[in-house]
Amino acid sequence: MKKTIFLLFMALLAINATAYDFMVDGIAYNYLNGSAGSEVEVTGNWHNYINYSGLTIASIPSTVTNSGRTYSVTSIGKFAFSECKSLASVIIGNSVTSIGADAFWYCSGLTSVTIGNSVTSIGPYAFQYCSGLTEVTIPNSVTTISDGTFRECHNLRSVTLGNSVTSIGGSAFYECNKLTEITIPRTVTLIGDYAFSFCSSLPRLTIPNSVTSIGECAFQSCTHLTTVTIPNSVTSIGRVAFGTCSGLESIKVESGNLKYDSRNDCNAIIETALNTLIAGCKKTTIPNSVTTIGDGAFWGISLTSLTIPNSVTEIKSNAFASCKSLTSILIPSSVTSIKKDAFYRCLVLNEIKCRIYDVDNVSMGDDVFYEVPLTCVLKVPIGTANAYRQAAQWNRFKNIIEEESAINDVVEDVDVVVVARDGCLVVDGAGDLPVEIVDMAGRMVYSGAADAIPSLQHDVYIIHVNGKSFKVKI
Repeated sequence: MKKTIFLLFMALLAINATAYDFMVDGIAYNYLNGSAGSEVEVTGNWHNYINYSGLTIASIPSTVTNSGRTYSVTSIGKFAFSECKSLASVIIGNSVTSIGADAFWYCSGLTSVTIGNSVTSIGPYAFQYCSGLTEVTIPNSVTTISDGTFRECHNLRSVTLGNSVTSIGGSAFYECNKLTEITIPRTVTLIGDYAFSFCSSLPRLTIPNSVTSIGECAFQSCTHLTTVTIPNSVTSIGRVAFGTCSGLESIKVESGNLKYDSRNDCNAIIETALNTLIAGCKKTTIPNSVTTIGDGAFWGISLTSLTIPNSVTEIKSNAFASCKSLTSILIPSSVTSIKKDAFYRCLVLNEIKCRIYDVDNVSMGDDVFYEVPLTCVLKVPIGTANAYRQAAQWNRFKNIIEEESAINDVVEDVDVVVVARDGCLVVDGAGDLPVEIVDMAGRMVYSGAADAIPSLQHDVYIIHVNGKSFKVKI
């Protein structure tokens, strides 16, 4: 047994003894193609083989000499200087072409980095948690900013990207919450998921006409952004790309974009073919041609009130989640589906005007009104209050009242007139809009076109059209 332990101990010593091939000026190197080759890589803290504690300056030369032979230094290995918290300055020589993953991870004392002009790739999370960095210049040789490269560099204020960068990876600048200045070059085609999430000090950003894809949550919680313009080159925008951008007042798509539009100066992004609004801001007006409010479209946006037009049939998951300034909203009679968490954490919502009269036929996801105040007033069409009080999720509201008419809730400029004429019910100005008629017991007696209303018995009826309710006696 003792012999086995001794052999294991000697094996570990042997591993540590060969953790690097040679050291020059306190920096360790490994041959890339054996000692007979011509290139070496900086190595270090991977598996804690080398202790760089106390190192304050790392100057990576273009060449090093060992045993009379000169080698080009072409890469910095993964985790090479990770957690070297005393390291304050790094100068990378011009022969280095790649910086490995996590190479300077958690070098919290690092304040200055000079990247040589031969570097073409910077690995994932290479400078994550370098909280001392305030500015970085990426040379023109670099083509990709990898996932998490500068993630949570909390004091990074200024970034200069070289004009060869084609992609900005996921979470590349995630939670760089003091970043105020960055220019995305016209070579970039992809902005990854969460790339600039929680860059809460970023006041402006120009997305160049080279970008084709903007990832999920790419600019989430950029709370100081006020204006966003989507160029006509963009063909893909991920969900909640601008969620919780509470300061956003203007959002538009350039004319000529074949995938998205901002019709009627609506201050929103609409997926054209689907008529789906995928991103809005606090000054959005939803056009009367939109049929779907997309997943997370207004997530965390500083809306105070909103009228949803009678063209909308579906409100998707998290559409208005965390709209913590929203006090009132109108849901039209056209809505047939409200998905999970649609109004999640609308904490000050105090009035919902719901024009849906057949509430039992609405498809409801889970927790649609989760954390909406129970005191919120739910205003419903005449004759439907009992149905709402019995309907799942709607019955959580303690104050459900019926509204006779909503004359002020006219959508767009459509003027609808409902009258009883010569013993018949006539709806003028409805055009192709659907007409729904219920009796005072809440029973539907007709649903269809305005010009096909049949003769009805003499009674009092509620007519629903274009988001309005009318009470008429025949």
